[in-house]
Amino acid sequence: MMVNNESMLTKAPPLTILEESLYYTLTRVGWPLALCWIIFACMQGYGGLADSFLSSPLWQPLSRLSYSVYIWNMFTLEPRSPSEQKQSSVDVQQDQFNVGRNLDEPEKPKEEATTTVSE
Repeated sequence: MMVNNESMLTKAPPLTILEESLYYTLTRVGWPLALCWIIFACMQGYGGLADSFLSSPLWQPLSRLSYSVYIWNMFTLEPRSPSEQKQSSVDVQQDQFNVGRNLDEPEKPKEEATTTVSE
């Protein structure tokens, strides 16, 4: 006997603009608050199954590995010499000077304005 998956799924009606905006706004706040509530409940001893799952010793190797990678990245990606950490004022002035100029064409030397004095 073959079951048609489409008949089992019901299509929800489209959301109004207000419902959609509330959904997207509140999910950005609701998801972190739900995670914080689970952590708070586990710390207070009311976590139940979630507490036993999250405090399982099987998670220790993964937590140590992820923390080690986090610390390793701080030392390998972040350190730079002091001259690379911030642009000098000369670099900023050169960047501002080149704004709006076509850098593909060679720069033409400026001709000095010469004035001739008639006698």
